[in-house]
Amino acid sequence: MAYTAFSSLPGLRYGVVSDLRTHCLMNGLATQAVLVPGTDCAFGELRAATGRLPKTEKLLLVVKLNNNMLETLNGLEAALESAMYSPLQNLQWLDVSFNSLSSVDAELLKFVQLKALYLHGNCIAKFGSIQRLQKLPKLLSLTINGNPIQSNRIYRTYILGVVPQIRALDHTSVTSEEANEAASWYRGHVRRMEVRKEQLRELRDQE
Repeated sequence: MAYTAFSSLPGLRYGVVSDLRTHCLMNGLATQAVLVPGTDCAFGELRAATGRLPKTEKLLLVVKLNNNMLETLNGLEAALESAMYSPLQNLQWLDVSFNSLSSVDAELLKFVQLKALYLHGNCIAKFGSIQRLQKLPKLLSLTINGNPIQSNRIYRTYILGVVPQIRALDHTSVTSEEANEAASWYRGHVRRMEVRKEQLRELRDQE
């Protein structure tokens, strides 16, 4: 598997995509390895940018930004432009596990070609954030375990209902029976939420 490992992306600041003080490791699904000399700094403690990373001639499909301290993915597209061609069209697998993300940023939803997304080991606590993943129509593999949201008893059922096309959740395959049960539960859940909203509107009108 080809990969390009690099120390930093342009204009970096600690805790955000545009300034990683640890590592930024990028993997591409090409057959011949392409390594940028002197920039393999995975899990390092880098404190300065080394300039723009030359674009590899190999097509990169996988980006690994795991095990950093990212609190947001804002600026991800611009940061990746320096390392790969047309990231919005070519990125298919993104690993941002073990960071400090508390929500699914709008920036992430730009990458509509994503087929695999690793979000495990972050700080996501609200189901509303997961619902945004409906805007990634090609998503087939998703990880969210290790987030506060996992403690909710409807965790797996809800996610499978919201993102029905995924075939693997938290590294576990989704069975047809499980998918059907989740779809049925989610339809009922939506109806219940609509009834609840209507009841709240009626109560407000009576005040």
